Amino acid sequence: MSAGFGALTVFAQRATGAMTATQEVPLSFRSANAAISYIRYIGKIFYPKNLAALYPYPQHPWLRWQIAASVLILAAVTICVLYATRKQYLAVGWLWFIGTLVPVVGLVQVGAQAMADRFTYLPSIGIYIVVVWAGAEFAGKIRWRKILLAASAALLLVMMLAYTRTQLRHWKDELALYGHAAEVTENNYVMHGNYAVVLQDAGRLDEAINHHKQALQISPTNYRPLHNLAKAYYMQGKPDLAIASWYKLLEHNKNWFEPTNNLAWLLATSSEPNLQNPADAVRLAEKACELTAFKNPQAIDTLAVAYAAAGRFTEAADIAEKAIELALSQKDDTLATQVQNRLELYKNSEPYRE
Repeated sequence: MSAGFGALTVFAQRATGAMTATQEVPLSFRSANAAISYIRYIGKIFYPKNLAALYPYPQHPWLRWQIAASVLILAAVTICVLYATRKQYLAVGWLWFIGTLVPVVGLVQVGAQAMADRFTYLPSIGIYIVVVWAGAEFAGKIRWRKILLAASAALLLVMMLAYTRTQLRHWKDELALYGHAAEVTENNYVMHGNYAVVLQDAGRLDEAINHHKQALQISPTNYRPLHNLAKAYYMQGKPDLAIASWYKLLEHNKNWFEPTNNLAWLLATSSEPNLQNPADAVRLAEKACELTAFKNPQAIDTLAVAYAAAGRFTEAADIAEKAIELALSQKDDTLATQVQNRLELYKNSEPYRE
């Protein structure tokens, strides 16, 4: 079953582009992390403190003693349970835990996480098999076992109910989930970035900018936070910082449509003369149209606006008509109306009439 689900995982994640290249996370690093993760998962099962939706890879490789200790513990436990032939539940539970974690332990990397609690939903059953059968065997030697087992079960239920209530507060919405994960983990650029986005959507721009910067500090080559930071600056009324951020991003990723289109729009429409750059706006808008094969009405509208900013009103009108036609074909009536209004301005301009 584990082999089958492993194959399905590879197939599904490769189809969606979620698999991480070997050069980004080397196989040696993945193998070391897998061994350590087994031990960390066991620790989380018995001591579920600081649970998070995603645990990041450490910024620096695991220490050799940590890797060696994890491998030795796993090997020693496996050998012991296999030799305990009279207590087959030990082998069943332990091998269940080891085997069902294989598809998600990180040997085949999917996403950015080193660990994720959701991966233990099925594997932890193996640990519980060991605990329950061992508990039953131990209780069988005690005279008042029924009272002891009932009391233990009641205590565990109360503890789990109390902790579940605490955990539910961290899962009530995205703000709580991402904020908690960023707080209880270290160097978690994914959660800092996600938290910043929901803060941004909630209008808490100063906090959002702070977390975008933390995500960038942790992972400088991950440019999604930089793009979102530029949008936050724009929403905050700081177009100069937004422009600088988008220019910096495009130095490293020239084929990203959204920042290309956004920057072109801002350079063409800025109300601050010192930020206007019609020539660059045209260049970037043309690039955005090329990236979308001239099939995105918003990109074509941006190009029309850039032509108008450069004084090329005839071209702006021609391009705007194409944007309207494409928007209507995609049933985007709102955009079509907006472009139509701009088209009237292009046609009423003095250069166009001449």
